[in-house]
Amino acid sequence: MLDYQGTENISDIYSIFYYNDSADTLNLPLNLKVTVSADTGYYQGKYIGMILFDTKYEIHVRDADNYSNVFQLSNNRNQPDDLLFNPSL
Repeated sequence: MLDYQGTENISDIYSIFYYNDSADTLNLPLNLKVTVSADTGYYQGKYIGMILFDTKYEIHVRDADNYSNVFQLSNNRNQPDDLLFNPSL
């Protein structure tokens, strides 16, 4: 997500995983691990468990101005997701 006020304006990031064949979900907070610049930060969450999830998951982002966005991604062990943004930017 690009927030024009920078990474300090991001207030909440979490991912949602959907259990196979179920309406139940796992919400996982993502924490800022590295601030590369005022505009770039790397967020990470840690999932520990053996439960299988559907192939799709979401990342929800909200900033201090209450703007929010959702990224829908696909989980495939044979073809890992691309990074949301190129880390060399």
